[in-house]
Amino acid sequence: MSLLSMHLRSPEFIHILNTVIETQSSVDVALQSIDYIPVNAGAINNNVHVVAHCQASNKLAGEKGRWTFHFLAKRFVKNAQLPLDRLEVFHLQKRLASKQLAPMPLFLSDDHTLYIEEWVDIPADTPSISPEKLADTLWRIHSTKVKANPLNLVQAWQQYLRYLCDDNTTDLSESEKLSLQAEYGAILPQYNSFQLTHGNDSVLCHHDLHRAHVSGVGSICFDWEYAAVSTIYFDLACTIKTNEYSENDAMRLLQQYAETSGRAFDVLKKCTFEAMFFVNFTNKLWCLLTKDTNG
Repeated sequence: MSLLSMHLRSPEFIHILNTVIETQSSVDVALQSIDYIPVNAGAINNNVHVVAHCQASNKLAGEKGRWTFHFLAKRFVKNAQLPLDRLEVFHLQKRLASKQLAPMPLFLSDDHTLYIEEWVDIPADTPSISPEKLADTLWRIHSTKVKANPLNLVQAWQQYLRYLCDDNTTDLSESEKLSLQAEYGAILPQYNSFQLTHGNDSVLCHHDLHRAHVSGVGSICFDWEYAAVSTIYFDLACTIKTNEYSENDAMRLLQQYAETSGRAFDVLKKCTFEAMFFVNFTNKLWCLLTKDTNG
């Protein structure tokens, strides 16, 4: 049994779930039993499909019945080095859910480690998510007007490096630490120049749009932890990276995005692959950090 499944069997969680169910229901409900089904998703978090079986009664109509509620519960790994504001993500996802882009978030614990959202049931016959489908999904996200914080990539790099290059917190050798710092020093002016050129062309971006994060149910996408306002080129590069696309699939993604958005393909390709330098550096730091903090 996973630690998350054990936690979800605690009286505290049962109370939380009862409260969530009460807000989701227009009738009186009594929780009778819960099933916990592990979900194979999330690189560093633990996810469980929670199925709550309830006895429901409508006093006005004098009717009783058995209702089932489905939720996704996440147990976030505590990691102070990851520049994530869970409460801000929670509120952003609420705004996105109102636009049918995300599942509705329902609960976030005071310590920001336990999270519950609506369950999205994906039909078994849902087609696989192609590069073209991802391109159209990105365009829908990029076209959405919603309040979100800007991406502060330099601050994230600095936070990662402070932890990775601390003498007492990682197993990196001195030469590896110096190499990371030198790489940061070289890439920073390139990024600043990129931002001066393209920073005004910023929109809402997902930054982690793996094909597994696209439901195929309407426009709903999952895992908005890294969402922020930034350039489309950085988001396109993130999508190519996280899906480990071949050159052919990357071109399919960019071609479809160009056609959907009306942008020039050659410019889109050039700027996206320029942004890939920054995505690769970010991914390198993130992998080193999560490897070290998760053992």
